[in-house]
Amino acid sequence: MTPAQPVQAAHEGEPSAAPGQPGLRNALSHFGETFVSAVETRVQLGMLEMESELGRAEKRLILGITMGAALSFALLAAQALLVAVLWERMGYRSLAVLGLLWLVVALVAWMLFNKASLRTEAAFSATKATLQRDRDMLFRRVHR
Repeated sequence: MTPAQPVQAAHEGEPSAAPGQPGLRNALSHFGETFVSAVETRVQLGMLEMESELGRAEKRLILGITMGAALSFALLAAQALLVAVLWERMGYRSLAVLGLLWLVVALVAWMLFNKASLRTEAAFSATKATLQRDRDMLFRRVHR
């Protein structure tokens, strides 16, 4: 018999730890299952939030492009009409005035875009909050 054989022989006769029985093996097994389940739940929560965020971003992008194209054509037609009406009175200055008007509109739109781009809520805030609660709960249990 080698030195490892008596240990193996001693463990062969022992029943495996059944659920509900006390013991280190059972406690570690239960802890491992709980830990893996918690990690899996948190990963699924993060993936769900990411999918919903991507869906909203895709919708906003498509609607923004559609709205921008339609608005561009409408404004181009309005600009042509204004230049035609003002040409006899102002000539090329009508183009300059309308050009400056569109520059002001573009600057205002840029400022509004920058304001809208600032997020009031951090990405994945629900996931971060859940992970913080889990961390706090584990900290309280360990440091009783």
